[in-house]
Amino acid sequence: MQRITLLLLCTLLMATVPCRAAENSTSAPSGPLVISERWPQATDLVSWTRDVMRLEHLENASETAQAKVFFEWLRLFSRMAVGGMIQAYEGNYGHEAYVTDAQKSLFVYGWGYCDTFSRIAEAAWKEYRRDPLAAERVCVQHDDGGYHTMYRLRLDGRYAAFDARYGYYLIERDAPDARILDWAEVGVDANVLNNRHYQYRSRPFFEVFGVEWDRALLLKPVYFESEAAWQKAGSPKESVFGNSQYEMGTRLHDMSFRLPHGTVIERYWDNTARKFYVPVVSRTLPEWPFLASGRFYRVTDASFDGNWPKYDLNYQKVKPYLVKVPAAEGYFPDLVGHLTIGQAWGRIRYNPDLHAGVGDALAPGSTLVHADQAPFLRPPGVGEGGEATFDFYSPYVLVDGTLKADLAGSAPDDVKLEIRTLQAKAASESLPDAWSDWQKLVSGPGRSTIELGRPRFNGSDVSIHGVYRFQVRVSVSPQPGRTSPPGLSALSLELYFENGIMSIPQIFAGANAMQFKLHDAAQLRGPVQVTYTYQGADGEKSATRTLHPADFHSDVARYSLNAPGLIRCKSLTIAY
Repeated sequence: MQRITLLLLCTLLMATVPCRAAENSTSAPSGPLVISERWPQATDLVSWTRDVMRLEHLENASETAQAKVFFEWLRLFSRMAVGGMIQAYEGNYGHEAYVTDAQKSLFVYGWGYCDTFSRIAEAAWKEYRRDPLAAERVCVQHDDGGYHTMYRLRLDGRYAAFDARYGYYLIERDAPDARILDWAEVGVDANVLNNRHYQYRSRPFFEVFGVEWDRALLLKPVYFESEAAWQKAGSPKESVFGNSQYEMGTRLHDMSFRLPHGTVIERYWDNTARKFYVPVVSRTLPEWPFLASGRFYRVTDASFDGNWPKYDLNYQKVKPYLVKVPAAEGYFPDLVGHLTIGQAWGRIRYNPDLHAGVGDALAPGSTLVHADQAPFLRPPGVGEGGEATFDFYSPYVLVDGTLKADLAGSAPDDVKLEIRTLQAKAASESLPDAWSDWQKLVSGPGRSTIELGRPRFNGSDVSIHGVYRFQVRVSVSPQPGRTSPPGLSALSLELYFENGIMSIPQIFAGANAMQFKLHDAAQLRGPVQVTYTYQGADGEKSATRTLHPADFHSDVARYSLNAPGLIRCKSLTIAY
């Protein structure tokens, strides 16, 4: 069948392939870690959707009522951007592919096109309802040849139409429990015009008036069940047709953190570090170039006569986190100086006590052994060889990193450090792992500081920029007659990642019910400290809780964190 070109300016449609979540190949504790019961957990689509319903007190409500808040929270977590690539691309250097993994789109990035919204909605609603017919992605072709994608949900026995990108759905009558109209009914102009005056209409009821409003009025009062049916009818323009892409049971990107002993994870509700992933393919696509301060939501508090603060229910949720769009960096003049949502970043620091051992960070098969004096990782015998592989994983896309190491040896070829990366998979983890070749970082005795991210992102060197998992190997060559042990005396790592600003678990003023969730709490070897810093009326404050292995029951530690006078969260730190 002829495939449809998509994106805002048309790229090839890609079906999501079933995938397997990344496995923890080390013995380090892993899991979602911090969960705020006052915010949806960004761990998987079902948990996120279930939390949305719980927070809105709609667990047992009608499907129509649930779908309305689902629409709002989807638009809160995913937005269209200016100042950088709108849709994420990942993979082979210079040949990165369009990301269709819904969990990456919603949690890792939080930016996207109309297609991004529709793929997330289809996947999340199908899995939440446990019904392969509960949702579908739909498309329409405009007179200019471009395509737009939306979604369609089955609600209380009938289908309903949603356009999260444009920011609207239509209701049958002006009532809070009104049925949501299907796409053939959206094509009736009177329904669009009537909804504009309804008290209980969707919010914001068009994010951007103008072309998007005009395009809604161009839709025909017809719906085709499939692309094939649409093509059989002559591919009529402005006629919506079904184009489902998500296969139920697909296991998406693993959103679990790993926590080897000596790790500190920090996440910030700002973009002060300016750490964001820039794929090579972004230079060739007809999109925004990446500007110095990165992406911002495409509307501000002043856009379209203040349409966002006036009519969008999400505005109050984001208001504490608004920032000014900077001048002299290339952003549209009508955005500069006004308030909107920007990017967020995080950092993972690994500074282990090698004297105590690093077994929970090593991949199986390591042949170097632990010693109680430097070098702490060494061969079993002085003249023997061996290797140990550190395995690192971040659920959020890595941007930059620095490795510091102290190697012991008596000759330049005694010991070396190497790196390899696992290529990010844009659509499916079920594809075979594509590891880079091992590349030497440094050899011989002495201390070294090595950049791992952007400075090495050149197509020739192995770089962590744009990946989620990498390994560092310490190798010792056999040297009979060697008189002093070679090996690793010290190692530390600092990694920077990009993450969706809404994916960080928010807390609010007052008492916050919290969870710290692991896949296997028995792997904890000591206490974990959780600290929130936040802005209060009288300055910056912090709230800290230390959790011990005995606090965990069924792999979850439950606790309360009090944040009196909190205005906005600033950072979350997890130290183990």
